[in-house]
Amino acid sequence: MNREKKNKYDLHVVIASGPEDLSRAVLGFAFAASAAVSDINVLTMLSGDGAVWISDDAPRIREPRFAFSSIEEYIDILVQHNSDICLCSACAEHSCAADKINPKILPRLCHSGLSELTIRTATDGVQTVVF
Repeated sequence: MNREKKNKYDLHVVIASGPEDLSRAVLGFAFAASAAVSDINVLTMLSGDGAVWISDDAPRIREPRFAFSSIEEYIDILVQHNSDICLCSACAEHSCAADKINPKILPRLCHSGLSELTIRTATDGVQTVVF
């Protein structure tokens, strides 16, 4: 049975790690950026502690980690490749970072619930990775 794909994403990258776990957050952004430059339609979802990364003054956003670039640089790559960056709807209501959204992200920013992400994963088989 060939069912037509209902969404444009091939990959979801959920980043739930904030500045306290910078290595994990940087790895998530590096993973998403790698997909984007490889012409994979990736949705990067910021959730939980990861919601802080929508702010351009987030702690440690400009700090490279090991051999990886900074989160700020990976966000630039995602934006340059027209990748959507989504803020979890529930987190948007409780995040102080929502008041200081990085202007680079704004044109690509969407709001989505984890339910939508789950449905795309289950019904369309979109691969989902959580950092």
